[in-house]
Amino acid sequence: LATTVDIAWDALEANRWKLTYDTVAIITNDSVVSISGLEPNSDYIFTVYALCDADSSSSISLPVHTPCNAIELPWSENFDTITTFTSAATGVQMPCWSFEMTGSSTYQGASYQPQVYYSATNANSGNYSYRLYGESYVLLPLLPTTIDSVSLAFSQYTTGAAYMLELYSVEDTGYHFIKNLTPSETSTHTNEIYYLNNYYQGTSHQLAFRNHNTSATTYYTYTYLDDIAIDYIPSCIP
Repeated sequence: LATTVDIAWDALEANRWKLTYDTVAIITNDSVVSISGLEPNSDYIFTVYALCDADSSSSISLPVHTPCNAIELPWSENFDTITTFTSAATGVQMPCWSFEMTGSSTYQGASYQPQVYYSATNANSGNYSYRLYGESYVLLPLLPTTIDSVSLAFSQYTTGAAYMLELYSVEDTGYHFIKNLTPSETSTHTNEIYYLNNYYQGTSHQLAFRNHNTSATTYYTYTYLDDIAIDYIPSCIP
């Protein structure tokens, strides 16, 4: 849950501890504590002291970032309301999105990471899109239902025939390939919609895009995503 964290530590010779976070202090005889009532998508620092009579041990602290709540459907993102945009060198990340870089170490820096990008040419609407540059997986926010219950629509713009876009589910065991999304045309906006029950049956609640270059020696792409929309599959598909 986005509002609950389980904290555990090695007991060693102690049998009584103080756990603190924010302004909260908890005295416990258990080395496993479940904390509820936290804020989603928030940072906390949990600190533990062993209590020995009137004294306490030195502390150990653990920073924790709580996950986001699942999005509500229908959900859409066109990136034009992102007001914290700075530059391609520093990048702007989307709240409740995440990514994993997978290319050569040369292409792991901030300027190669997925980010909101300013360019009316590359955006399908407005001036902003989401650029995939260094090879990576981009994880979308959690869904309130399984992937096979939703449709996924988006626009993409790519400038090279070797720049491949793929769709994955995020599973406990890693990423599971769903479908190749690479457009047949380059340097033009293509609008796609997929009813994912046709391609996936499982229990995952999270989708991921993967940008990949089919060249064995190149570890970057130019793929721009825009106007992403996720909704429940209608009972009567158009």
